[in-house]
Amino acid sequence: MRCGSFVINYKLPSDDSKRAASRYEYCTKCGDCVKRCPAGAITIKGGHNKNKCYDKVASTVPYVEKHYNIPIYGCGLCQVGVSCTDGIPKKM
Repeated sequence: MRCGSFVINYKLPSDDSKRAASRYEYCTKCGDCVKRCPAGAITIKGGHNKNKCYDKVASTVPYVEKHYNIPIYGCGLCQVGVSCTDGIPKKM
């Protein structure tokens, strides 16, 4: 096996002009993610409460470690099965 690295001095071009100005710019306020969140960490008015989300998912570590023998946590239910899962949703 061979491992190696190259260290160079090169400024990568930015793609920030292609990104949305706000992470909620394309949000249609449909509420799909609010309904899917088991922690109740998302509201239309307040957005995503990261502390409440973390408290819920971190509490699953003992269960996951006991049953699957890996010390990890995760959820992501708010990101699947919603109108913006795989693209910018159409405004209604």
